[in-house]
Amino acid sequence: MKLHINNCDSSVEHSEGYCVDIPEGSSEYTFLHFLTPALVKTSTGLTEVEPGACVMYSPHNPQYYRGAGERWSNDHLTFSGTSSEKIVLTGGFSLNEVFYPYRTPYIASLFEKMKTETLRRELNWDRVSTLALEEFILKLSRYANDDLSSFSSDHSHILREVRAVVHERMVEHWAIEEMALLANLSSSRFAALFKNEFGISPTEDLIRERIERAKTLLSNVRVSVKEISSKCGFESVHYFHRAFKKRVGVTPRHYHKMKNPTAQTRMRGEFTLDELSQGSDFGGIIQIKDGEVYFHGDSDGWAEFLGWSATELVDKPFFNFVDPQDLVIGREALGQITQRQNLRDITIRLRKKGGGHRIVEFSAISKGNTWFWFARKLPDDFQVHPRN
Repeated sequence: MKLHINNCDSSVEHSEGYCVDIPEGSSEYTFLHFLTPALVKTSTGLTEVEPGACVMYSPHNPQYYRGAGERWSNDHLTFSGTSSEKIVLTGGFSLNEVFYPYRTPYIASLFEKMKTETLRRELNWDRVSTLALEEFILKLSRYANDDLSSFSSDHSHILREVRAVVHERMVEHWAIEEMALLANLSSSRFAALFKNEFGISPTEDLIRERIERAKTLLSNVRVSVKEISSKCGFESVHYFHRAFKKRVGVTPRHYHKMKNPTAQTRMRGEFTLDELSQGSDFGGIIQIKDGEVYFHGDSDGWAEFLGWSATELVDKPFFNFVDPQDLVIGREALGQITQRQNLRDITIRLRKKGGGHRIVEFSAISKGNTWFWFARKLPDDFQVHPRN
């Protein structure tokens, strides 16, 4: 058996949660061509790749890849045989690493040909499918190994113009195909040339530019995260929150507080239960009894965080756990709750059992006759400005 195609398919669609994780690898060569953004783990770590990215896994090499969006798709090929190593090595491209051929349209047509031949098994089907596989490897080698530096220098000016346009119009939705159209290039070639020119993928470059714009806007005292998310081109507040924290290390609200440590004004705008729960570490239901406020819910995590038992936290009024330095803040916050006024991002120190304190960002919101509380952990050295 010189060459054998084990599996071949094009434009395979997957759900958001679908993930391939094979720590020991497989006994065959596996080729992947991603048609949508994806996350791929190689020797250099987990990398977010653009449409047009490819990877050829060698036998027994760990495989890990999944989508970077709600749904994702890819072309897929596995093959083996005594001649498989030889033909792959003649290709000259890197194994087990992501690469970007500057042309890829031939992949789908050749994969369909291989798939059809292996399914129908007509006369000489094995020879025809093997020839298609060899043609695929040769074309992949041709378009993956051409020196991009000459292409990049020729297109450097137009790439910079496209980049400037995208940055200026970041509020718009930009797909790789739309950026490539401005440069009059194919999507895969544009992505490869852009990465070679700027050292970063087009999508990641745009996300970082949006984050920089957001950081500037968050430096203002009165801001709305929802408005900033929209002005910077993020598709949702949740995605903005996730992207910002991943690249900056803190949430947008925490960043705002760092830039405005003495600001009395809270962030403007409506807020929802979903929004609060997504950015919080703890949460539960508030009980108001005889003018006192009690917190219920998240018993184990909340108790472990503060060092008190779950029973103590439920049985004693919340004010009993406020650090003496922040009694004024605590009275104001609890006063607003008893007057049925929502709270957003109140920074307060809470007493730990045995001494010391923990710092949280606290919010409360009512829905009908039910009150919900949320708290997010802040660093122990976070600067809290007490009120007199």
